[in-house]
Amino acid sequence: MLRLPGNTPLPEAVSALLSKPDCRKAICLPQADGKLFVMDCAFLTSQNGVTLLAGLEQERTEAGSGFIRGLWFDQPAEIWLQSGEETLKLAAHVYRCHIAGPSFQFVLHQARARDPEGDLAAVWELIVDSCAQTEEPMPVPQEQHVRGCPEIHFDNPAILR
Repeated sequence: MLRLPGNTPLPEAVSALLSKPDCRKAICLPQADGKLFVMDCAFLTSQNGVTLLAGLEQERTEAGSGFIRGLWFDQPAEIWLQSGEETLKLAAHVYRCHIAGPSFQFVLHQARARDPEGDLAAVWELIVDSCAQTEEPMPVPQEQHVRGCPEIHFDNPAILR
């Protein structure tokens, strides 16, 4: 079932952690076997203060499959944020995918600010359902395996030389 985002701002604790340069970010995404795939998410931000945007460098990966499974089958995702001693665990659901447009450009600009040849295959928008501080250890990100050819945008400086 499609759930639309409301106008409820993200919890202040989420915005505060996201603004810290040392914030570690991970997303746990559903897989076909029922387990969660843990993705290190360097590009996790909010453009509107209501939803979260997660940049995905390659779509044909375990994380890409997890985002699709979350969207199509309404399976929840977990988002973990950690800075210093503070750890937040968020329950979220995948709302939509951006492959162009303002939201995509917003996150791509951040990726290219870190690395001029950085690229993203997609930007996924998530709606936060709940947020709580936790003492649980942050999950360990897993290695992603790209299936098929790597995806790269035509405006990537690496191919414009």
